[in-house]
Amino acid sequence: MTEAKTEIGSINISNSKSKNIVDRITPGLAIKYVENGKESYQLKNNNVSISKGQFFLIRNDCYFKAKMTSKNKITEGCCVNLNVENLLFSDKILNNDLLFEIPFSAINTSKLGKNLHRFARNNNFETENILSKIEVLPNLLEVFSNEIYDVSDRLFDFYKKKMTVKSILQSLFLAREFIYQNYKEKITLNDLVMISGLSKYHFLRLFSKAFTISPQQLQHSLRMEEASNMIKMQSFSLTDIACNLGYTDLASFSKNFKIRFGYSPSKYLNML
Repeated sequence: MTEAKTEIGSINISNSKSKNIVDRITPGLAIKYVENGKESYQLKNNNVSISKGQFFLIRNDCYFKAKMTSKNKITEGCCVNLNVENLLFSDKILNNDLLFEIPFSAINTSKLGKNLHRFARNNNFETENILSKIEVLPNLLEVFSNEIYDVSDRLFDFYKKKMTVKSILQSLFLAREFIYQNYKEKITLNDLVMISGLSKYHFLRLFSKAFTISPQQLQHSLRMEEASNMIKMQSFSLTDIACNLGYTDLASFSKNFKIRFGYSPSKYLNML
């Protein structure tokens, strides 16, 4: 384990095959992230399991037991403890019940997740400024907390119980992350339903309500954003770009590109 501390908090980078049970009290607002493997946490009123690419938050001064549950695999990840006393966390964060003790899949869809992923993959604390690693997290946490508030407020139009909304949040974030990871591939409604554990009817309705965009629209948006970046590089033919993004032919790609940007990809290329 590699550990670094500042007045703001601490970062622990770990990789282990050990299945020993760890029990302790969180010294700060804790963010647990798993890069590879699986970990299980037993808290006072809840049990939480997090797998590869997931993170969750625990409030300050909370007792928990944790163990690695991956079979014959090294569990890798990081734990960040933010000093609540030295940081002016807003009540909106500390009182956001939907932010804590729920696994989030968001390493591609949130800057908080992206930074945790980066921390876990790079433990070279000697050459990087430790303080800069930690000091960005409170602001990123606030942004993420605001998203949870916004998404959950939309879901409360359908469900009134917090525990139900918590479960739906977990399912929808998992499906959205899958789209971000696989937007170049063919993604079917059955794929997303299987991942989320929701029925087709409920999944489509809840996803669109929560994120204000349908799964198909999100995939198209990600494809077009990548198409624009690839065209700007001027290193690929339009046919190669269309193929790379999962389109069966150039005509289909061009049609979708024009719908999104208002002009064809060839015209966009000539404008550069």
